[in-house]
Amino acid sequence: MENETIMNEITNQSQRKQLSIVGPAMDEAGNLKEYVERCIQAFESLNVDGEIVIVDDGSSDDTASILQSLVNTYPNILTAVKHRKNLGLTPALQTAFHQSSGEKIIWIPTDLESHPDEDIPLLYDKLINGSDVVAGYRKDRGDGKSFASRIYNVFTRWLFGIRLKDMNWIKGFSRECLPSLFLRSDWHRFMLVMLHSDGFVIKEVETQWYEREYGQSKFGLLRFPRSVLDLLSIWFLIIFSKKPMRLFGFLGALSMIIGLGFHVYLSALYYFYSTQIRPLFWFALTLEIFGIQFILFGFISELLERTRENVLNIDRIINKDKLKQPINNEVKITKNN
Repeated sequence: MENETIMNEITNQSQRKQLSIVGPAMDEAGNLKEYVERCIQAFESLNVDGEIVIVDDGSSDDTASILQSLVNTYPNILTAVKHRKNLGLTPALQTAFHQSSGEKIIWIPTDLESHPDEDIPLLYDKLINGSDVVAGYRKDRGDGKSFASRIYNVFTRWLFGIRLKDMNWIKGFSRECLPSLFLRSDWHRFMLVMLHSDGFVIKEVETQWYEREYGQSKFGLLRFPRSVLDLLSIWFLIIFSKKPMRLFGFLGALSMIIGLGFHVYLSALYYFYSTQIRPLFWFALTLEIFGIQFILFGFISELLERTRENVLNIDRIINKDKLKQPINNEVKITKNN
C-alpha cells in the first residue's frame, strides 16, 4: 500500500506542468481565441511546459462552442470546463484551480484587459526567482474604478497591514499557496489578504492595462459595499477563526466586568443610602449571564475549530491520490473525435 502511494505521487509529479494559466470566462466569446494564442506565445517565449485552464461560467453567448473549437485545436494545452449555470467569479476560479496541474499558477482574466503574452513572462520571472506570490498592478488604468479601488486599499491596509498598489488584478503564485485560499461568496478579491495572513511573501510588478474590445464588465455599483462587508468577514475569520476564544472570551470578560461594576455600585448605593435601582440591577445581572454564555461559546468554538482541522487533515489523506472530481457540477469539454 505504501509503495502504491509513493508510485501515485511520482506519477502525479511527472504529469504536473510547469505553469498553469487560469481564466474564468463569462460571455467572452470574442476574446477567447486571441487569449489562448497569446498564452501559447508566452509559453513559447519562456520555453515552459504550460497549460491553459478556462472555465465557462454559464455563458449565454458562443463561449462554449468557441472553447470546443479551441480544445479541438489545442488538446494538449487547453483544458476547458463549463458550469451548468452562472455561479460567479469565485466558484469559477475555484474550479479552475482544481483543474490545474502547474507548479506555478497565474490568473489572467479572459477579457484581454491584460495581455497574456506580455504579462505572463513578467509574473513567471518573479515566481521562479523566489517569490511566493506576485501581484500585477495596472499602469494607465482607465476603467473608471480607480477611486473605489483606492478606498478599498485603504481599508485593507488598516485591517491587515498589507500595502499593495492593486489588490484585485492579475496574480501568480506557487501551488503550495492553494490550501491557504478559502474561496466562497465573492472572496476572490481577498486572495492576496489570505496569502499574506499565512506568511507568503508578495511581490508587485507593473503591467499595462488595455481597454477591452469585446464584451462588457461584469461588475456593477454594488461591488464596493459588498467588498467592504466581505472584507470585514475576512478580517473576522483571519483574526478569530483559529482562536475563537480570543473574541468570545474578550466579549464575555467585558460583559461580566461591566455587570459586576454595576453591582458594586448598586451595593454601595444600598449600603450608604438605602437606595435600590431595580432596572439597573437586572441589567447588570443580564450582562453577567451574557458574559458567562460568551465564554462558554468560546470553549465550544475552540472544540469546533479543532474538529474542523482534524476533518481537513483526514480529507487531505483520503483524497491525496484520487483523480479530480467535479466540485461545482462542472462538465469537461473534450476533443471531438
